[in-house]
Amino acid sequence: MPRELFIAKVLKNCANKPDKTALIRSDDGLTVSYGELKNYISGAREALIKANVRKGDRVMLNAAHDFNFIFLYLALHSMGAVAVPLDPGMTRERYLTVKESAGPVLCLWSDASMPDSVGYDAFLNPADEDFEIAATEDDLADIMFTSGTTGKPKGVALKQATIAAAVNNINMFIGNGEDDIELCPMPLSHSFGLARIRCNLYAGATLVLENGVSRPKHLFQSLDAYNVTGLSMVGAAWTILSRLSGDKLGNFANRLKYVELGSAPLPPESKARLASLLPNTKTCMHYGLTEASRAAFLDFRADSERLESVGRASPLCEIAIFSPDGEKLAAGEEGEVCVRGDIVFPGYLEDEHNREAFFPGGYMRTGDLGLLDENGYLRLTGRIKEMINVAGEKVSPYDVERELEACPGVGEAACVAMPDPLLGEAVAAFIVPAEDASPDPSAILSALKNRLQTYQTPKIVKIIERLPRTVSGKIQRAALKERL
Repeated sequence: MPRELFIAKVLKNCANKPDKTALIRSDDGLTVSYGELKNYISGAREALIKANVRKGDRVMLNAAHDFNFIFLYLALHSMGAVAVPLDPGMTRERYLTVKESAGPVLCLWSDASMPDSVGYDAFLNPADEDFEIAATEDDLADIMFTSGTTGKPKGVALKQATIAAAVNNINMFIGNGEDDIELCPMPLSHSFGLARIRCNLYAGATLVLENGVSRPKHLFQSLDAYNVTGLSMVGAAWTILSRLSGDKLGNFANRLKYVELGSAPLPPESKARLASLLPNTKTCMHYGLTEASRAAFLDFRADSERLESVGRASPLCEIAIFSPDGEKLAAGEEGEVCVRGDIVFPGYLEDEHNREAFFPGGYMRTGDLGLLDENGYLRLTGRIKEMINVAGEKVSPYDVERELEACPGVGEAACVAMPDPLLGEAVAAFIVPAEDASPDPSAILSALKNRLQTYQTPKIVKIIERLPRTVSGKIQRAALKERL
């Protein structure tokens, strides 16, 4: 079903409510109204056209946590050009790799520090000029390069129609409206943070940009000062925030309408704790990928008996479990999690990745292992490429991590495969101690004897200060393997 394009709805909001606040920068309180937003889009659009950017052209830009990125991103959408948002902290090597794959006509970097890049300054002069939207629903809108836990990044191509469907899908579940004021402490280069820009501006709401959760006092001041009604953050951010500030988020129980967490694994106890702190708030998390934003949602209160799961299929998505040969499996059977619907991307930039990306019937292969119960709740059991093969027995790192994190003194855990001369592979565990704890690896292994099968038990346990993660909070297991 055709849906109003994201950029068309944003510009309609700019016309209908020009005085309403669209964006707030929490560090200094700077605001941009919807009317001003339209003028910044118009000015950026004119400058891009003068730089010979045309419909269908690809433009790389660093997604700095600031208004300027948002202005340029929206201007590209209005032109029917293709935005390629990038992590501002990426390395020069990765930048060049992405540049080769994306084939941009222009590279915009805040300070022009990357090769062949141009600074933002010339593109940020507002202009009070009307213009026609050049984009159509079949046009390519974004190319998102996967943050990647292993290997070369893949270019995820998203059409205007895909983005419109994703925005509607999310807003239907969260219930975003024009009265919302959301605090967003996430990087804007990742699909979660970028989606919060889209969802709020589409709804005519106000988005407050907060620079991470490492300053809890500042974050709580922002929640209070701007009368925030919604909060979005990755699961790891909630873990950090709760460790640094205890139960203080509970002080906002009567203000927060919703809290959405990202798709990285989170223990059921952490989900239950958040729900108990905010009894009047819709506390939820999503399961999704850059290729299929928000495939499932879990409401911590409504689904309190299923907190070990990642929820059920979102409003505009269908989830099924498939065998390796493409056969759809019944409830309770483990296999590869596959999704389909209007929110699913049309394909990767690189043809070699598309050959095995879909099963017949339009089901996208996620690479995740899991099962659906009889009520449609999805439980993840691992990643196909992360399973550990111990003498022919398949070990899910998730299962071992769950037991490790139940041991005294353990804050977080991650497991990877290590070479073993007899078994082929064995389990290696990395432990981050709980606050003020000094866990003993031998004591941990003893505690696991009655909880895990012999082949599941880690061969070694290493204590580390923190787990390496992507910007979305997912564990970078390749980085852990390098430590072995």
